[in-house]
Amino acid sequence: MEIELSKHEKKIISELKSIAKRWPARLWIFAGPSGNLLIMRTGEKGEPVHTKTGGVDGDYVITDVKIPADGGDF
Repeated sequence: MEIELSKHEKKIISELKSIAKRWPARLWIFAGPSGNLLIMRTGEKGEPVHTKTGGVDGDYVITDVKIPADGGDF
């Protein structure tokens, strides 16, 4: 299926790709249960930090970004 995008949508996607090229190694993004993107700090070795039970460690959340997101697979 081909999805037709507006000029604005194309511009936003281009901007996100540009940000990805400059993204700091000490940050990562988690598509949280809130349905938004969470900006997270990595651990000392640059890895996402999880709790002992396997969940993402909420102590490492810096902020959220109100972009709807879902971390599920297709």
